[in-house]
Amino acid sequence: AKAGIAVKDAKEGSTWAQTGAVDDRVAALMAVMLDLRQRAREQRDFAASDQIRDGLGRLGIVVQDAKDGATWSFARSAS
Repeated sequence: AKAGIAVKDAKEGSTWAQTGAVDDRVAALMAVMLDLRQRAREQRDFAASDQIRDGLGRLGIVVQDAKDGATWSFARSAS
């Protein structure tokens, strides 16, 4: 099976699910997003940092901060 994202549109909104391994482009994009968020934190622009984290959260991506940097994962859907 191919890796990717499956999107389902409905009246109440769109939902998506991961359909395989993370594509290299997704991993690269997330590296950029986490780098931008880290730069905002270093500049003490916590509003921008929170906006990035919250925006990713709305997309079903969980950002976890640790001493050695942030990591990300897809949120587990409640089923």
